[in-house]
Amino acid sequence: MPEAGRGSPPPSVVFPQSVASGDPAPDGALLWTRVDMPALALTGPVTLGWTVAADPEFRTVLVTGTTVTDQSRDGTVKVFVSDPALRPATHYWYRFTALGTASRSGRLRTLPEPDSALHSLRLGYASCQDWTNGYFIALGALADQDVDYVLHLGDYVYEAARSSATGTVRALSLPSGSDTAQTLADYRSLYRTYKTDPDLQRCHERHTFLAIWDDHEFADDCYGVHASGTADPAPQPERRAAATRAWAEFSPTACHLTSGQAPPGSVEFDPGQSADRQVRLWREVRFGTLVHAVLTDERLHRDAHPCGEQVSDKYLVPGCAEVSAPGRTMLGAAQRDWLVQTLGSSGAAWKLWANQTMLMQLKLGSAHLSALLALLPRPVADRLRRHLHGAGDGLFVNLDQWDGYQAERAGIARTLIDARVTDLVTMTGDLHSSVAGWSRVDYDAPPPIDFPAVLARRTVDPTPARGDLLGTCFMATSVSAANLVERFGMALSRRLHIPVHHLNRPVGRALEWMLAHANPHLALFESGSHGFNVAEFTDTELTVTMWAVASVAEAGACQVRAGHRFLVPRQTAPDAAPLIHRLR
Repeated sequence: MPEAGRGSPPPSVVFPQSVASGDPAPDGALLWTRVDMPALALTGPVTLGWTVAADPEFRTVLVTGTTVTDQSRDGTVKVFVSDPALRPATHYWYRFTALGTASRSGRLRTLPEPDSALHSLRLGYASCQDWTNGYFIALGALADQDVDYVLHLGDYVYEAARSSATGTVRALSLPSGSDTAQTLADYRSLYRTYKTDPDLQRCHERHTFLAIWDDHEFADDCYGVHASGTADPAPQPERRAAATRAWAEFSPTACHLTSGQAPPGSVEFDPGQSADRQVRLWREVRFGTLVHAVLTDERLHRDAHPCGEQVSDKYLVPGCAEVSAPGRTMLGAAQRDWLVQTLGSSGAAWKLWANQTMLMQLKLGSAHLSALLALLPRPVADRLRRHLHGAGDGLFVNLDQWDGYQAERAGIARTLIDARVTDLVTMTGDLHSSVAGWSRVDYDAPPPIDFPAVLARRTVDPTPARGDLLGTCFMATSVSAANLVERFGMALSRRLHIPVHHLNRPVGRALEWMLAHANPHLALFESGSHGFNVAEFTDTELTVTMWAVASVAEAGACQVRAGHRFLVPRQTAPDAAPLIHRLR
C-alpha cells in the first residue's frame, strides 16, 4: 500500500472501518468503504478514487473509477464494479483513495459463470457477532482459511449496548443514550463500532462476502416492523426504517450504491417505500453448475410468533395450536413461491439454502425432561420441576425458529420432495450452536432411516429409501454471541433465583446432551463454543468442518481448532435418502 502523502491523514483516520467486498458477479463485485467525515471536519461531498488490480502490489491496474459520498449516508461508499477486464472465478485486489490517502487493500473474488463446470467450492459461513459479549476472534481465524467466499447469515450487529447474557466484555454507548438502538444515529454508531474490530476487518479484506440479516440488525426476535418481547408490541416503522437504512449503508451488498449498476436480482433497497417494503433481501447465487444457492429473509415478511411475544411464550414452552396452523408464514407468499420454484427447477449438483433460523425441530420430550431433572442438584431440580409443571408432551426450545411455523415448513419440504429435488443443504446461524442433522416433513413420525447407523456408516443398505427426508442441515455456532450453555444458565439463574455458577455447567451441559438425544434427526447438538463452519463441495460429496476458538473474552486469544467434521455423499437417486457420515 502506498504511504499517505506528506500532510495527508493516515488510512486509519480517513478509512477507520477499512474496506469490504460482496455480492460478486462473474465480471465484478461490490466494493465498500467509509470516509470518517466528522473526524476530518468535512461538511461537503467527498470524491474518492478506486482501483482494481491483478496483483496485491497494484503493478497491473485493470479498472479505475471515482465515486462521491457525503454526510447523508454517513460517508459510506458502495461501488459496483463490473468490467470485461475482470475474469470469472478470479481473485483481484482493490483499494480506495481520498484526500491524498490510500485505504488498506482488499482482495475480491468474482463468481464463476453460471453455466461453467466448477468441480470444487469452499464456503466459510458465520453469524451472530455480539461486540459486548466478546471479540471476533473467529472471524480472524476465518480470514486465514482458504475459502472462495464467506456467507454471513445475520446478526452482524446487536442492537443492545451491553450484554444481558453473560456480562459485558466490550462496552459501547449509543448516541441516544438508550440501552438499545432506537434511531438512525444509533444504528449507524453500532456499525461504525463493530467495523473497527481488527478480526472483522481482516476477514472482509481477505474474502468476498454474501450477506443476509437476521433479527438483531433491528431488534431481538423481530417480525416485520415489530420488536418482540412484550405482550402486545406496537409497530415501530420509524425504528425499522432506521435499522434498514443503516444496514443498506454499511453492509457489503449490491444496493444503495454511490456508483455502478448492480446485476439483476441483487438486493433491492428503496427508502421511499413503507418500512416493511424497503428491502428485498432474497436472491440466488450460482456457483457454476456445482452449487445453486438461495438466500432468504425470515424477518421482514413473517407473521407474529404463534403463542405470544413475551419471552415465556417463545422459549422452553409446550407450544399452542397456532404452531401448526395452516396459513401462518415465515417467508411470505411471494418469497415462498420463489424459493420452491427456484430450488425445484435447479439443475445444479448441489442446492444450498442459506437461511437465518433453524429449520429442524428442536424439542425436549417429557422423558428427556425427567432425565434432565435427574442430572441436576436436587435443590435446582425441585425448582425447575415446579417451573415445568404441565409440560405434557414436552417443550419446544425456541418458537422464534421454524418450529413456530410448522405448516409452512412441512409444505415446503413436501413440495420439494415431490419435485424430486436432491442434494439440498441448509446452512443456518441464529441459535449460537453447532448443529448437524436431517430436515424432513414430519419430525414426530418414526425415522425413515436408522440415523445413528448411517452417521457411523454401519448401515447395511447403502442406499436407504428417502421417506420424508428433505435434505441435510448444518448450523454454525456464534462468532461471539452467548451460546446456549451460557444463556440457559443465566436465564434459569434469574428465573429461579439461583446463583449462575450453580447452573451454567450442570444445566447447560445437561440440556445440550439431552437435546442431542431427544431429537433423533440430529447428528450433533453442541452449544458450548464459538466459531464458524467451512463447507467444501465437490462433484461427489460435501464436507463440513466446524471450527471453534478457545475464547472470545480476550483480544488476541487466537487458538482455533477443527472440531466436528461431517461428510455428505451425493444422493444416488431422487428416491434415495440423503446421508450424513461423521468423520470426527
